[in-house]
Amino acid sequence: MLLADPTSYLQALEGPAEAVARRLTLIRTDRRHSHVAIIFEGLIAARQFGDWSMTYRDQSAMSPDAFSRRVAVDVAMVDDIALKAVFLGFARMTA
Repeated sequence: MLLADPTSYLQALEGPAEAVARRLTLIRTDRRHSHVAIIFEGLIAARQFGDWSMTYRDQSAMSPDAFSRRVAVDVAMVDDIALKAVFLGFARMTA
């Protein structure tokens, strides 16, 4: 899952450990990315985001409230309440 606004990104990577590590290495070495921080790393019992992939907030087309509502719908089925709170908080911060 990836949330994005024009200046910030929040991403959850899920999958086999080797695949996640490879993707994270690509992200860290891509000069377009800076200030990469890992909020949580660990094993999960089941995928939290399923087929869901990305929400981008175009500030000229989507209000902060609409973005927050959309993210709330997108994370409604996430079991981990801390993970859900991180994404909801990010959506509110992009106002």
